[in-house]
Amino acid sequence: MDASAFELSPAQRDLAERARAFGEKWAPHATAIDRDDAAPLGEMVQDSVHMGVAGITIPAEYGGQGLNAIEFSLAVEEACRAMGSWMAGDVLFATTCTGPSVLMISGNEQAQRQYLPEIAAGRRTAAIALTEPAHGSAVTDDRRTAAGQATGPARPLTPVGGRDGDRCRALPRASEPLRHDGVRSSHV
Repeated sequence: MDASAFELSPAQRDLAERARAFGEKWAPHATAIDRDDAAPLGEMVQDSVHMGVAGITIPAEYGGQGLNAIEFSLAVEEACRAMGSWMAGDVLFATTCTGPSVLMISGNEQAQRQYLPEIAAGRRTAAIALTEPAHGSAVTDDRRTAAGQATGPARPLTPVGGRDGDRCRALPRASEPLRHDGVRSSHV
């Protein structure tokens, strides 16, 4: 196999360049964003839409780019490297990753029609809400259960991605194992 098998396609190079430009635009603000743990997410999300790096994996029929996880990873890598902050990746996450993916695999066509175009256009963002701070983003390690209502000690949800006030998905463990290692998705 020659080295050309590992080269980026012209479309992938274009996406990487757009992601790099997005990161470079926000690079002057990276230190303050990271230090203060605060970012102008609304403005950053709108920039991601205008610069063509939002909705990367959302299907085209819902207003997304219809690309795959490789392209998403490429865009996150380029944007974060150029900005010098994880926040560039978080913005792309809010319009592409776990939140929209849960909707896409849910089979709920009504929810897909309602939310995916809004997320791809940057009018909404998507997030997941984790219920166990000790497990970070390892949602399958969460040991709290939900059977109509959550059980166990009350703990705040930790949103990952998304903006304040937007919808997110809570991922508690089902009291009876379902599919996907017993993790259920609840719209909150």
